[in-house]
Amino acid sequence: MTKITRLPNGITCVCDSRPGTGTVSMAIGFGQGRIHDPKDQTGMSVLMQEMLWAGTDEWDYSEIVGTLESWGCQFDGHVGRDSTALTINALKRFAPDAFRVIAHMIREPRFDNEDLDTVKQEMMEESTIKVKDPAATAYNEYIKAAFIQPGVTTPSDDEINALAATYTVDQVRARHTAMLSRPDKMVVSFSGDITPAQAERLVQSCFGDLTVTNTPEMQQTPDGLLPFIGGDTRQDNKGKQLFLTFGFPAPHANDPARFSFFMLESLFSGGMAAPLSLEIREKRGLVYTIDAAMTPVGNNFAFTVQTSTSPGKAKEVINCTIDLLGDVVRNGFSQDAMDAARSRMVRSIQASKESAASACAQNLYMVMESGRILTPEELDIKLATVTQDDVRAAAAALLRDGKYALAAVGPHDKMPTPDDIRATMAKQLQGVDIPAAPVRPEHTLVTAFSAAQKRRSSLATDAQMTILPNGLKVVTATRSGTLCVSGWVGVGSDNETADINGITHMIEHMMFRGTPTYGPGIIDQIVEDKMCGSSNAMTGTDSTNYDFSDLLPEHLDQTVDICGEMIFKANLDDRAFNGGIVTDESGHKIRVAGERDVVLEEIGEYAEDAGSILRDLTMTQLYQNQCYGRPVAGTVDSVSALTTAQLVAYRDQYYVPNNVAFVAAGPVKHADFVALIDRKFGSLPAAPVPALPAPVAHSGIDCVSIDGLDRSHFQLAFNAAAYNHPDELAYQALSVLLAGGPNARLNVALDKHTTIDPGSVLCHFDSLKNLGVLGIGGMGKAEDIHTIVNLAYKELHGLSKRVTALELDSVKAMMEMATLSQLSTSLDTCGIYGEQALHLGQILSVDTLTGRIQGLTSADIRRVAKNLLNAAPSVVIMVPPETEPALLPSYDDILACRDQASVKPEKKGQKAGPAAPAPAP
Repeated sequence: MTKITRLPNGITCVCDSRPGTGTVSMAIGFGQGRIHDPKDQTGMSVLMQEMLWAGTDEWDYSEIVGTLESWGCQFDGHVGRDSTALTINALKRFAPDAFRVIAHMIREPRFDNEDLDTVKQEMMEESTIKVKDPAATAYNEYIKAAFIQPGVTTPSDDEINALAATYTVDQVRARHTAMLSRPDKMVVSFSGDITPAQAERLVQSCFGDLTVTNTPEMQQTPDGLLPFIGGDTRQDNKGKQLFLTFGFPAPHANDPARFSFFMLESLFSGGMAAPLSLEIREKRGLVYTIDAAMTPVGNNFAFTVQTSTSPGKAKEVINCTIDLLGDVVRNGFSQDAMDAARSRMVRSIQASKESAASACAQNLYMVMESGRILTPEELDIKLATVTQDDVRAAAAALLRDGKYALAAVGPHDKMPTPDDIRATMAKQLQGVDIPAAPVRPEHTLVTAFSAAQKRRSSLATDAQMTILPNGLKVVTATRSGTLCVSGWVGVGSDNETADINGITHMIEHMMFRGTPTYGPGIIDQIVEDKMCGSSNAMTGTDSTNYDFSDLLPEHLDQTVDICGEMIFKANLDDRAFNGGIVTDESGHKIRVAGERDVVLEEIGEYAEDAGSILRDLTMTQLYQNQCYGRPVAGTVDSVSALTTAQLVAYRDQYYVPNNVAFVAAGPVKHADFVALIDRKFGSLPAAPVPALPAPVAHSGIDCVSIDGLDRSHFQLAFNAAAYNHPDELAYQALSVLLAGGPNARLNVALDKHTTIDPGSVLCHFDSLKNLGVLGIGGMGKAEDIHTIVNLAYKELHGLSKRVTALELDSVKAMMEMATLSQLSTSLDTCGIYGEQALHLGQILSVDTLTGRIQGLTSADIRRVAKNLLNAAPSVVIMVPPETEPALLPSYDDILACRDQASVKPEKKGQKAGPAAPAPAP
């Protein structure tokens, strides 16, 4: 139950108590944000919040972060338009002390000149780094085109940085004093394993002495509403994919009409059965993903569409999107569709509150804005007042006046001109009787996303598995919250040969194209429009899962029927795969795209993402000429060559009951779920599943030149422990201690000995069914790679010699926190237990999982560190085309770093290694 208490000095304490979860999420919010900055101190609230983390007279930054990390805490800070918030997630036993640390940091910041200069420099560097992701670049340029007019509406980043460079410690201190001067504007939110009485005592002890004092600095500087200016910006890059973001003006955050636009968003782009995806992705195959959303910018919204496509398809994507909006103006949506959209929005918010961290943050902002927690029932009532004509009027408002904003990044020579776009917009409204926008009094709701759920979730305390006679595994995790049903299949890209690479991923897509009972498009319609839920699927290297979430208990039977038919009986027909020629309503013959077209667009997206490229190159280098080294989605050549006969044969070989697990999490009874699965699929025959060969790791180096990169990326990869191997947790702990956060050894060494950004380096560990991979990598200047590798080996050697008791306790707490967080929602719970069912053939309780973590020793970590020091790594380096090869380390250089770190004596007369290989195109 959630309790709201007003303390004597005006602070509001919110406690959403969830006994037995083992974790507590906490958020401390202040009613001071960017709009309260004086005009000559723009950005001061952001600077002040960053300065809080610099430390106090008693504890500096590293001590604060180190202490919180030693307790396994996750923490962050955020400055919004009208608020500042610091959040922390902690294990129950550490929550009170973690709260006191953050409170001390807030109450007693030292604010000295040295810290101020450091924070300013970090903010400058962060803001001046070019956005590397073309999708992010397109979005940022779109926002600028839509709203930003430097010197008139709001300062640009350059103007803010120029102002911030002049700020003094006294000004920062004054801003801080102003923030603490209004405890009546403070809200402290708790969600998790804590009682209201405990929460209130914590807040009272840390902030109870604050008193209200009105200071000049707290006076709000109204910024008005950012006008939607509109504009069209296009920039080329060296990529092959065009990234698009475009949109139209929408109501501001306090306009009652905004609910009509939120309904339009859900109806227009609320799933695969919605018009935007159905027409542009499913029928035409123009994109892999396309989404429309109400985007908040300051106090305004914009109706924003984001996608990427092949350059020659951009014109059709833009025109088709506008035509679809025009169709909404002309024809609207049925009342059934309106009701389903409303239910989806409410159910989605309920599902989001299953996580204590999400609930804590949502409760904080709701109480700060409206003084109370708003319920899904209130949201439902408000959305129910939106009529079909209201939605038509909203769509018309987007197109009226021809005002739009667009940003394109990539080859854009075949795009429509601005005049063409405006003409297409105007055409939609010609001769149409447009309903008038309704004028209604404002409701007490803040936004369509600010509702809370009445039912809180808890950890699954009753996870069980039954194996049917045919080998099919049935798992339930009984918990409160929404229902999720998942089907897990023990097949992935590891099961493929080179000539059919990508077939598992292709089948995953094809399963939504229809089954004997549910024809093309019907599955999405039932899940989204009838059940008002969500569906998704993912293919990995060793498994594929199909998820149906945000459901109610009464949807269980049909969801199982749909999921089972998809897995065992999907049609996999040629028309859905390859597309074909059909006759439209006007009698014209047009080509309807097949799912292969969609997947090829997806592969095109991956080809523009540096992280995806690095991952694929790393696995190919580490597991050369083996099934484990192939990309999950396949290649353009391999996917283009696939046939439906191959899809059917592959499905029949691997999608068999003894290779499948059905998992349900939420309000479900194990006996009922087992009986349901047995009745529907218990008679299916088991079949042998081919075993995979043991992986063989290879060493060496691959240096590749990639068009479009503006900095180098590298990774050292090592064969490590597979899923549930006795050393799995040791490798996971090692990756955290080496480079898993600000206080990790490599990050500290980089900060202490170099000017390299410690945040640009990361160590990660992935444990899969048949293998494990530990990677040490990063991005930056080519000439810095040798330095990073050298320090990485030195710190790895240090960990092979000694792991302190503090480090061991810290990493155990972080791993325990991560484990409990992964079980916070029904969807995540299905993922954890589905993987266990497939890979282990059993379900591990929460106590077993956390017990294994607590059983980890420093000797375990030292042992696996020595394993890496005794191994020859597989190295991948990706560089921009203009990079000088002489700047890069050779493989011998990297081995020398390893050997010198291990204090091996240098051999006299040893020849220097060869120069780095010239980057291959």
